[in-house]
Order: sequence, then C-alpha cells, then structure tokens
Amino acid sequence: MSIPTPESATYLDDFVRAFGEPLARWALNLDELPYSPDDVSEDRQAILMSLHPWTSSVLQQPSSDARNFARAQIITPTMSSGLLTTGPTTTARAELGGTFPNAQSDDRVGEAILKLCLEAYPSTLMQWEPTQFPDLMKFHTGSFVASRDFYRAALEDEDLRKLFPGFDAPAADDDLGWYSVRSYTEWQSGHGQTLQLAMLPDAIIHYSFALCRIKQVVDLGAILDQVKATLQLVRLLASGREANVAAVATLGNVLLPESSPVELPSLGFVYPWDLEVQAPVFSADGPPVTAILLTDFPEKLVQASPFAATGTPIPPKRNKDEVQRLHVAFRDRIEHTRLSFVLASEAPSIIAPVLCAWGPLDPTNVGQSHSYSSVSWPPMAAVTLTPDLATSVAAWSSKIVGKTQSLEIGVRRLLSAATSRADPLDGLIDAVMCWENLFGDTPETMFKVCGSLSRLLEPDDDDARARRFKRLRELYNTRSKLVHGASEPKLAERETLRAETIEVALDALRIVLTDEKLSNCKDAVERSKMMLLGFAK
Repeated sequence: MSIPTPESATYLDDFVRAFGEPLARWALNLDELPYSPDDVSEDRQAILMSLHPWTSSVLQQPSSDARNFARAQIITPTMSSGLLTTGPTTTARAELGGTFPNAQSDDRVGEAILKLCLEAYPSTLMQWEPTQFPDLMKFHTGSFVASRDFYRAALEDEDLRKLFPGFDAPAADDDLGWYSVRSYTEWQSGHGQTLQLAMLPDAIIHYSFALCRIKQVVDLGAILDQVKATLQLVRLLASGREANVAAVATLGNVLLPESSPVELPSLGFVYPWDLEVQAPVFSADGPPVTAILLTDFPEKLVQASPFAATGTPIPPKRNKDEVQRLHVAFRDRIEHTRLSFVLASEAPSIIAPVLCAWGPLDPTNVGQSHSYSSVSWPPMAAVTLTPDLATSVAAWSSKIVGKTQSLEIGVRRLLSAATSRADPLDGLIDAVMCWENLFGDTPETMFKVCGSLSRLLEPDDDDARARRFKRLRELYNTRSKLVHGASEPKLAERETLRAETIEVALDALRIVLTDEKLSNCKDAVERSKMMLLGFAK
C-alpha cells in the first residue's frame, strides 16, 4: 500500500489512509463508515482529532517499514510517564459506547492475558503494509498495567513458574527487574531458546492470533476463547507433559474455494490462503502461497534452566533420534497431504500442490522458526478445487492412512515429478522411479516393472495389455537412455512424456493403495510377484 501525501481534507480520511477502514470502524464504533465527512458526529470528530498526532505521524513517514512502526504507536504508544491501562484505539471505542466481550476470569493469569488480548486485538484490524519481515503483532504488551499482573501471577502459578526456575518476583520499585526473569528452554522437537517472562504474554497472544487468522476467525469473542485455550496449552507444556502444538505448511499451486477448508482425516485442515489476512502469519518465500495446512506437532519441554551468572545457558539435553523421528513424521504428514491432492486429480489436469514452507508454531515465543522449500516455480498449472475434487481429496487422505510404508520413496518421487521438477525430463525420470518403487525387482527390472504395470492397468483385455506393455517399455527405455547419457527427446515431446509417465504412476498407485493384497506387500519385489505370478511368496 502506498501512502499519498496531499493535504488532508478530513481527520477521518487521514485516519483511513493511515490505518485502514477495519480499524477505523472498530475505533469509532461504527458498522459502516460515513459516506461524507459531514456525516461524522461531533463526538467522533473529537476522537479523530485526539488521534490525529498518530495519524499524521504515519502519513509523514518515507518508507513502509517506518510507516508500520508509526502505526504500532497507536496500539501501544511509547510512554515515558508510566504504564497504560488501555491503548488509544481501545479508549476511543469505549468512549463512543463500544462494547467488548467479557474478559474476566477467576484465574489471575487468565484475566490478565485476556485484558492484554483486548489491547492487542486492534493490531489484527490494522492495514499493515507488506515488508520483507512480516510480523503479526507489531507491539509489546509490556506497555500495559495488566502485563505486570500477568508476570506476578505467572511466577505464582503452579505450572507456569516451572518455566523460570529460581526466580521470584522483583521488588515493587524494580519494574525493569521483570525483564531479567528468563531461562533457557530445551524442547523435544530439538530447538532450544531463551524464554523471557516479559515476552510470554506476547507469545500466547501471537500464537492465538495466528491460529485465528489461518482459520479466518475475526470475532473477538472467539479470539479470546482461543487465548484461553493457548494459555492452558502453555501450562500443560510448562508442567513437562507432552502436548500437541499447531504446525503449518504453506502450499502453492492449488486454489481452494473461498472460506472453504478441506478436512483431511488424520492429517488436519487445508485452508484457503488470503494474502491480506494471512500474509503476516507466516512469511512465505518462493512460489505464491495459495493454501495452508493446519496440523499439529507433539511438543514437550525437556528442561528449563536458569541462566548462569555469565548469562550462558546450561548445556542442552537432546535425543537426536527422537528429534529426527518427530520431524520425519511431521514431513510425512505434509507429504501425505500433498499426495491426497495428487491422487484426486482428474485427467488431463494434475493437482500439484507445491510445498513452500513448514514448521510448528511456538506458543511460548513470538519468534518462529520455519523451513523453506527451494522450489522456485511449480512445473504444473494451478488447479482450482471444485467441491467434488475437495471431497475426493478428503477421501484419499483416509484411504492412504497406514498404506504407504513400503511406498515412501515412490511417493516422494511422484510428488517431485509433479510439483518441483522444472525440467520435464527430470520429472520423467522421477515418475519412472516411482514405477520401480511399485514393482521393481532384479534381474530383468524393465520386464518386471512394465509387465506388472501392464497387468495392473489392463487386467481384462489381452490386446490392450500388449499395447500397454509396448508403450511402457518405450517410456522405460527413454528413461534408461537419459540416465546413461544417450540423446534426449525432442523439446516438443518432453512435457508430454512427463505427463504420460506421471499418469501411469498415478493410476498404478491408486490401485495399489486400495487393493488389500497389494497394499499389504512388504516391498516392490512382493508386489511384482503378486502381479506376475499371483502370489508373493
């Protein structure tokens, strides 16, 4: 968003230009903005005048980063005279008769975090400009009185205090002492980090806002409920028990109907990606993001250690085998999600979701750590999911559960051929490797692979099976010549060859995954014997 700089006609116009219509409606307690400045009531005009210093500060900034920093000041102004009870926009809404959901709780920690969430909520309505380093919550809750209530109650909480061993509340006249309450935490996912009490409420709210934005939940009452749930999650983790945290993977090249998530049993939900709403949640490099998988990741606190006098943490304890197992399982869940889309394809189009970025969300830390794909652009055209295709994707996600143990290499090669190989010949090679993972055996690998595929795909027609075998052998030989340095196919033929070999792999994989005998075979050798001889022994 670019900010024009002509002289402002009205305070309302300036406010909307600086902060956007959603925040203006919320702060001014209006369902719709007035069509004309003359329609702005006197009390709202007075509020806009009181907010104008922040408005003009935004409009005067020369860059998007500077304007975003200035925008954050209207949520939590930098105060030198003490802590805030409420922020400017929350105060404005209250003075204009606006209502707020009930943020009271019998739980001291809970009541404090809900008050802070009310102050943070306007940041979700803000018209932030895209920057290189998007940040969902552009302020620190430490500016508010309720933050001190949270800090003190957390150190007295049976579970939360375990995150900060060896610390008591600082003296009443030592406000900066709260920022010294910290520990080094080590997690079973393999990451270690400094945990600071002063940032914990920010992290809880950040995590909650992220989940609500992914789900496109905008109701403040529902967001407060999510904050309550996140607080309970953090307590569970602080106690040393294992708990599932949210994990995400951004996908490209597959378009979902607006506001229509696809539920994948045992895997999670895939939501449409809304650039305006979700871009600040999860920084996405590479191909344009069009969808996001929301799943979970089993997390557990291994240790929380106080910092030594030098400020260095106690050496971490890591179970490398367990870390690897958890991350492999997470990647498998992502790959099975993408496989469900590919299997639901209807010729001639292939649904080829590209993996852009992935990682767990951390409810204890505002900073997030994610992995990014090296794919620069998808090789296939984007496909828009119809309701029927969405139903098929969900059905395939159920069918493949527990069926891919001996097919993982083939699945990865099929996904590579369809979603990441820019060179169609590389895609052809990967697709034929999927064939080999289905039915490969030595010696005479080509005969066993192509023979098994022919019987699988043409079970009832001898002539069709013979024609199929001949064509599969031609494709297999093309792959063999490529990998052994022979001449390459003509440029005009390459995409057709890739598509044909992928279609064969897809058709075969669909049958294998839904056939009880074939899906129970332990490897490609048994599957080849089953197809050619009728038994796997």
